[in-house]
Amino acid sequence: MGDLSALRENICAGCPGTVWGESARCRVHGCHIGHVTACYEWDHHEELEQKRSIDLASFLLQQMEADIKSYTWNRQKIQDLEEQLARMDGEIDGGPASSLVAKYGIEATLPPSTAPDEEDDERYIQMVTRLRELRERVDRVDRAAAVITDPREQVVLQGLLMGLKMTDIALRAGIKRRWANEIKNRVLRQMIGASAR
Repeated sequence: MGDLSALRENICAGCPGTVWGESARCRVHGCHIGHVTACYEWDHHEELEQKRSIDLASFLLQQMEADIKSYTWNRQKIQDLEEQLARMDGEIDGGPASSLVAKYGIEATLPPSTAPDEEDDERYIQMVTRLRELRERVDRVDRAAAVITDPREQVVLQGLLMGLKMTDIALRAGIKRRWANEIKNRVLRQMIGASAR
């Protein structure tokens, strides 16, 4: 079962049944933690750790697959946001975009405003934040895709990045759909391994 003090430190410390105060008490066993000699959590700690690692692996797999599926859309969104930010920079700096609107009356005699609105600042910050997030996703996929060297795997990956269906990818690669799915799973595992480094 292992060293009791190590089990108490590692497992009991994170247990919701432990009440920390003047003395550490276990609500499950109704005594001080130092008096606990056996616990269900201790016996099944290794099983729970394995389950957590499997859950983490499936989460990483789902996240990488979602990043790949949205790769083309993300790249298009990056381009759109960069264009919008460039237009906003032109308007804020008093560039050509701000001179497109005609001014009449007293506004025509006033000097141009150099201070942008607070709403524009907030929107600009949100757009920059969104742009940074999208770039991180695309860069993560690009870095992970660099480890794929097999030609069939590259064809499958390119199809996934273009947003093609597995049937179309299989036709492009000249293989059956089931084999294309197996290659896709192998590619995803390799990419997850590369992104974890």
